[in-house]
Amino acid sequence: MRRRPQSDRGAIETLGLVLMTPVMMAAAVVLIWISRQVDTQAQIHTAAEAAAQAAALQRTAPAAGARAQAIATEMLDREDLCIEVDIAVDLEGFGPGGQVSVEIRCLVSTSGLQPVTSNTRTLLSVRATAGVDPFKQVEAQQVESRSLEPMRGEL
Repeated sequence: MRRRPQSDRGAIETLGLVLMTPVMMAAAVVLIWISRQVDTQAQIHTAAEAAAQAAALQRTAPAAGARAQAIATEMLDREDLCIEVDIAVDLEGFGPGGQVSVEIRCLVSTSGLQPVTSNTRTLLSVRATAGVDPFKQVEAQQVESRSLEPMRGEL
């Protein structure tokens, strides 16, 4: 009786699996990191728009500024979005037919990705503007506008 020679085919498949696993894991981490950036951008864009619209509905400039700050802060109050958030409300054009602008700057969180993104910091900035109804009656008060100052962790 003749014996069949044993095949080494299993060793090559194992070697291919050992070499491809780190590549696939790296691709998965990059995909997660990119999706985190896109999600954070969408979240801060939505928060800026909602804050500007809420501010435009108020009757006084101080109420508009406070409402915009509250809406944006509440919408971005998640650990996995931003490490630092800076919200600036521009009320210079607040009045009938005017506009309100909200700018949000966010230092994107890398929670859960620290082993692979040790020194990577991404700063996103979004500005949204909403118009004030031209027939709205607003109380004339001193308008206080705040501009953005550099974030501590800015690139």
